[in-house]
Amino acid sequence: MSQPNMNTAEANQAPACFGAPSCYAGDSKICQACVAYGQCGSEVTETLVRIKNVINVDDLLHKHTQALDKARATRKAKEKVEKDATKGDELVKPARPMPREVQRKSKVEPIVYEIDEQTNSLIATLPVKAQPFAIQLCKTGMINRIKADLKNGLNPLEKTGPKFLSLALASLINGGFAKASLRASYVSEFSWGENTAASHVSLVVKLFAMFEIAVETDNKFVVNPELLEQSS
Repeated sequence: MSQPNMNTAEANQAPACFGAPSCYAGDSKICQACVAYGQCGSEVTETLVRIKNVINVDDLLHKHTQALDKARATRKAKEKVEKDATKGDELVKPARPMPREVQRKSKVEPIVYEIDEQTNSLIATLPVKAQPFAIQLCKTGMINRIKADLKNGLNPLEKTGPKFLSLALASLINGGFAKASLRASYVSEFSWGENTAASHVSLVVKLFAMFEIAVETDNKFVVNPELLEQSS
């Protein structure tokens, strides 16, 4: 057996088992904790190589070689992970803060149109159930919008509603409607009963007539011709 190299710091601190093939084990936790672990492994390997021609120590030599290779691979893998982590820290740039959405400070108020005395007087003549719809249409400016869009064959209530008024406007655009046909459309489209459908037809007719949106000819309501003449 070769003698340890007593000139190194590791060898000077090594225990008495230093370099002994019968004691050293590369995968031993005790050996790995020893200050002379690395040099001792090399010493053991060299010793086994020298004596293998005298005694068959191939199995022991193979075991130590495997242990050294495993320890070396583990050490390199750990070093690579640490190096990559350090490299990653250097390459990662601080994220730019996302711009905050600027909140609108001023509240957008809907435009409310004033109702003149003449229109108020007309609304007062409508049935009680029809009056809220008339007031809403006037205050939102929808009456003027309806008249302007009808000239171009457009239905401004298609997206905003009320749906029953939108359906009536669509019928006007498509050539007009009779009370019976509009009532049947309400029953079919909204699954209403006959009485409910009939009351809404009455409401629509009164609103359209009062605001001069539609006129009745031959028991059929059509777009007021004066609106179409104004577009020419």
